[in-house]
Amino acid sequence: MLAIANNGHEASSSESLGSYLVHSKSGNKRISDAISSLGCGYSFNYGRNQIGDNVCEVGNQRKKIYRDPDGSLEVTAIAEYYADYNAVKWSLVFANPSYSVVSKKISNVNVIDAFISERNINSAEEVSLRYSLGAQSGGETDAMSIQNPSDFELRQYSLNIGDHFDLEPENGRSSSGIMPYIGIRAGRDIYMMAIGWSGHWRAVISRNANDAGIKIQAGQKYFDLQLRPREQLRSPSILVIKTRDKDWESAHNSFRKFMVDHIAPKNNDRKPPRSIIAASYEGKLFEQKRAKDLLDSIDYINNNGIAIDTFWHDAGWYPVIKQNKDSDLYAILRSYGIVWASGVGDWEPDKTRFPNGYKEVSDKAHRAGMKSLLWFEPERVALPSANYVIFKADKMLLDPIRFAGWEEKIFRTVNFSDRSTVDKVAALLIKRLKIMGVDYLRYDMNGPGPLETWLLNDKNQSVDMGGIARIGATEAGYVAGLYYLWDKLKSEYPNLIIDNCASGGRRLDIEALSRTYPLWRSDRVWDSVEQQNQMFGLSHWIPFQGRGSDGDASSADELRYKIRSGYGWFNLFAQNWGSSMSRDFLVVIKNEVDLLSGAKVIGRYRHGLAHVFTGDFYPLYAHKMNKNPSKIRQYDQTYMYTKNQPWIGWQFFLGKEQVGIIQAFRRGHDNNSTYTVRPKGLEKNRLYTIYDIDAKQKFKEFGSKLYVAGGRIVNIAHH
Repeated sequence: MLAIANNGHEASSSESLGSYLVHSKSGNKRISDAISSLGCGYSFNYGRNQIGDNVCEVGNQRKKIYRDPDGSLEVTAIAEYYADYNAVKWSLVFANPSYSVVSKKISNVNVIDAFISERNINSAEEVSLRYSLGAQSGGETDAMSIQNPSDFELRQYSLNIGDHFDLEPENGRSSSGIMPYIGIRAGRDIYMMAIGWSGHWRAVISRNANDAGIKIQAGQKYFDLQLRPREQLRSPSILVIKTRDKDWESAHNSFRKFMVDHIAPKNNDRKPPRSIIAASYEGKLFEQKRAKDLLDSIDYINNNGIAIDTFWHDAGWYPVIKQNKDSDLYAILRSYGIVWASGVGDWEPDKTRFPNGYKEVSDKAHRAGMKSLLWFEPERVALPSANYVIFKADKMLLDPIRFAGWEEKIFRTVNFSDRSTVDKVAALLIKRLKIMGVDYLRYDMNGPGPLETWLLNDKNQSVDMGGIARIGATEAGYVAGLYYLWDKLKSEYPNLIIDNCASGGRRLDIEALSRTYPLWRSDRVWDSVEQQNQMFGLSHWIPFQGRGSDGDASSADELRYKIRSGYGWFNLFAQNWGSSMSRDFLVVIKNEVDLLSGAKVIGRYRHGLAHVFTGDFYPLYAHKMNKNPSKIRQYDQTYMYTKNQPWIGWQFFLGKEQVGIIQAFRRGHDNNSTYTVRPKGLEKNRLYTIYDIDAKQKFKEFGSKLYVAGGRIVNIAHH
């Protein structure tokens, strides 16, 4: 490993990011001018009328933008401006203030309905879109198939006159299949757009055949309903940044900075939490792990001086179905490796495996200087779980989909569209977190996705309410209930970190990420090349993420390669901790944890490598565009996403501190090849020190002359 140090000017405290990259209420005119070529229009149909206007006129406030004369509908716009980013974020609230009158039908809601005029686009310049795949179907076994691409794979599309580009996720989770982030290059301007909705959104971007302008529409896909008296529903939020950047790389980094400054959850000190270096015990199946296994793991980590800051425990700590209880169901669950799922919804520790409860595990972690993280899945209950009877009696469950799949037979979805139900769930969670001494909440939401369940319940509501339109009502209420729960938990525990899992990376929209962190970014885990591909794709949009590594390696070198393939702001060391671990593996793990956590200081930089992953992201190797394979342009899969190609690499760089890291991974069998790259973001006249951490060597060079060759991790550190 190498390292670079800044030997020149250090930024004064007055130059800190926080002093000028702030949400400004005084920048309305500047913002409006900056995005005037796009606008922030909205539209919807109310009865037979089409309503539309420009939210930019609202200012930083809530403002009623429509009121029906009969008093059955009020629409409020909520807009926020971010002056130094040329950014605006807005959403709509539909409310029926009447005590007796049902509203007319509300439909075709586009929270953004905007147009980039052809006069802003030079006809000789390309109009292109950037977007990313979301979490893909399938698991580890098919992760490396070209036909089944990597999670978060970045793609690019040339939008020609007459084209109609349509994006939506799968089955009601915002980043399942497709990510809710879109870049639009219109001539010389680049817009970055995000859809904040942890449900089923849709975005349509088109160019009319009659001109060269670009039309942009997005919102909740299924929304065709009448509001009951006193009912209120919110829309997705839309974020648009008109960057000052002239290239995609810079535009993506502007978006990353915005995510750090204005989207990522903050602690009481109004700063994001430090990077997380976690450990979990992986010596047994979820449903077989005992308190003793976890306690012994914490002792082993602590006794060997491994600088872990969080002890992570996943699913299965509650009672699960036994084979002699229901042999047929047990056999089905065992064949899928998910016996642990039979107890989902039961939030009491298994008394056989955890005879003293879970708090003794949390207490042991705390004494070792670690936080305690524990898994919950609050939105589902399994029929064998103890809470199923309680939830059913209290009418806290949505009606199940009635087809033959085994999942539908044993799982029910908790009715988050009902606020009293969410209050009960919140009370249960708050109580369990306190009793068990849990600091961080691993929040999951599994299954095929809730969309079909939502639509079924809309249909049932319509019948129960005399036939009024209700399509989208369950989803809108459910998503609002989810945000209400997360906000309530954060209000109770201001420094609570909530892991946003949702079957691994399927709720990565800005509303979710303003409340949670994607510690478990994908269920396609541990394969080194897949982890590299995920990091490459997701880092274009999201800074606070990562993976880690398991211990399945044939040598210490292979283990080191796996760990570094999973480097990020979050790092999980999923190991079979204990005396069976080889000394070579222990040495590798301790060294890597020390580098990530800052226990091993590089130059004068003391924060650890993990922190650097929140900086700017620069692809360095194997990121050329495949120009003509099909209508959809994408990263060249034959080069990027197969094991028999030689390299992939990137750089993360914190501009304020002039600190960064370069990672380069050899992936093929071309052991003699080398590549030379120029680190980016450096100041030409500044002197840096390069540290080769593995070889324990260093050298100095000015930014204008700095090249790094070879296939090693390079840490760019403050000297």
